[in-house]
Amino acid sequence: MPFSSGQRFSSIVPSCTPTVCYTNLYHDFKITPVIEGHRGVSLLQTASNSASTCRFSYGSYLVWKELGGFTQDALVPLGLYGMQLALNWAWTPIFFGAHNIKLAMIELVMLTGTVAATMVSWYPISRTATLLMVPYLAWLCLANSLNYCIWRDNPDPKKDD
Repeated sequence: MPFSSGQRFSSIVPSCTPTVCYTNLYHDFKITPVIEGHRGVSLLQTASNSASTCRFSYGSYLVWKELGGFTQDALVPLGLYGMQLALNWAWTPIFFGAHNIKLAMIELVMLTGTVAATMVSWYPISRTATLLMVPYLAWLCLANSLNYCIWRDNPDPKKDD
């Protein structure tokens, strides 16, 4: 059954009942995208994340091998790769743990830029490694638009001064 605009985020998380989610969040997230068969989405996302991780990990190996290991020449390409890994890891606790949608949006934009910079730095070294990152960059563009819509549809609650 598709989700309609304005349906609560907690309703697509099977282990999260609205009551439990409400006590854990300062407010529930609303989603606007229509998602068919949401139970399969998390399995698909897990498989997609694993495939992406394998692709860009192999790409980093190709760059590392081509540059002769951790040499001075590898500092920028592998440093950018390490930075995008850290930014990739940080988004989930910011968005789902801290429920800071705005900071998560900023972090995601930084991640997308870092992935693009990583690809630019890898291109002269290994075109194959660069092409292995293309699906990840495409996913990040979609993730940015989703994060933006969630941010737009869920303004920060007013604080009493």
